[in-house]
This record gives sequence, structure tokens and C-alpha cells, in this order.
Amino acid sequence: MKRARKKRGISFRLLQILLAREHRRDRIRANTQQPGLPSLLPESSRIAFFGDSRTNYGATYTSGSTHYAHVQGFSGWMLGMLDGAAFMPIGANKGVVGNTLDQMDTRFGADIAPLNPKLLTIWGGINDLKGTSRTLAQMQANMASIIAKARALSSKPVMFIANEPASSTITAGRETVRTQWNAWLATLAADDIVIFDAASEIDMADTNLSADQVHTNARGSYQI
Repeated sequence: MKRARKKRGISFRLLQILLAREHRRDRIRANTQQPGLPSLLPESSRIAFFGDSRTNYGATYTSGSTHYAHVQGFSGWMLGMLDGAAFMPIGANKGVVGNTLDQMDTRFGADIAPLNPKLLTIWGGINDLKGTSRTLAQMQANMASIIAKARALSSKPVMFIANEPASSTITAGRETVRTQWNAWLATLAADDIVIFDAASEIDMADTNLSADQVHTNARGSYQI
């Protein structure tokens, strides 16, 4: 005969879960609400994700392809780790497969402005580097325009902008543009802009993190 599980044990486990959850929230508050300073990210802030396929595959995308079958992409992991500090409205993942920076710039008004997010992640540039001959100056102009449009929103969002990891899909001739692009992005850091150094954090040649040198798998998405 099986022993009935004691309610005391269940209650203790529930208490552990609740305490761990509150501890995570305390850490989030400590990181985003420094004493004496305005809060950069108030709790329950609206978040939107803006980019190309690497952002899109964090939406409700499903496929039998190995490198697309990851758990909600980096956006899903990010929302989970924020644990209530931010929420994503339905449809606020605005990643579009194949987008270049000029295409992202063009659709900002229709896709991001209505959401008026307090936190906005921006990751683009890989399609400019590997699929076109677009110049560094053109890429810079597009990103500057996106940032200006974001700053014009009434929500005054904090922007998390990712740079470009090395990839075998980028030719040797375009590799120089990638390094120049990353160096330029680093100069944009400001009170409302955090530059995420994806180039240092993610090795796209590592098959444990990426299956195609462009998109992260589940482990790579978690690392981001």
C-alpha cells in the first residue's frame, strides 16, 4: 500500500518555489531600480522584440528543422528570466524572416510604435552583411533612424541592441564591415541604450549553440 503524501511536504516545496521566485524578483528590482535614481525598467513594463529571423524564431514558430526547433528563442528565455519585471503583449514579437536594417527601419512605425514599449530589443544586421552589398554607412543610417524613432515614443524605451557574432555565412570581404559595425554600435551606449555583445557571448561555430552559424539553438538562446 502506498503511503499518502504528507501535505506538510507539499507545502514546504511550494514555500521553496515561492521564496525562489521572490528572490529572483528582488534581484531584478536591485538591477533595475537603484536607490536615488529613476527606475529604468519599472516592474511589469511592456516589452517588444524587433529584428529578423533570429527574433522571429522566438515567437510561435514551429518547424522540423533542427536549428529552428528551440524553446521560444531568446525572447522566451528573456521573458522567463525577467519573471514579471516585463510582459510581452500578444503579437509583440516583431521579428521578420530575412529582414535587413532598411526594412526594419521602414516598418518601425507600423510594427513597434503602436506597442509603445518600455523595453525594446533590437537585433539586425546579419542579412545586410551576408546577403547584400549594403555599405556600413547605410547600415548606420538605418540604425540611427530606428533609435530616433524609438526615442520619439512616449514610453521612452530602454533599448537593448545586439551586435553581430562572427559567422561562416559572412564572406571575408564582408567581415571587415561586421567588425566596423560592432565597433560603431559600441559607441551608441547611453542611459537608454544597452549594447549586448553577442559577438563575445555566442560562438556561432559552436554546434552546441548554433546549428547553422546564424540562428541559436535552445542552448544558445538561453545563453543570450
